[in-house]
Amino acid sequence: MLQLPKLKMKPPSADPAEDIFELEEAKHRFTYSDEVMVVVEKRLVKSHEELIQLARRDEYKDKEFLEVELVPVIIGGG
Repeated sequence: MLQLPKLKMKPPSADPAEDIFELEEAKHRFTYSDEVMVVVEKRLVKSHEELIQLARRDEYKDKEFLEVELVPVIIGGG
């Protein structure tokens, strides 16, 4: 079975600590919604299935970690 890289989540604050976890944990840790963008290796990911497809790409097969950022969507009014 193909070993998929782990995820390394950058904190949204200035705290330098990173959270590292298995890809399958993302199914329960991420909320794919209009309120938060899940960005993996600078690519927007809209579902857990899309995350797995991205992790299986040849360009990531030798990587130990994929960089993840959770970006809140801020809608302003005016």
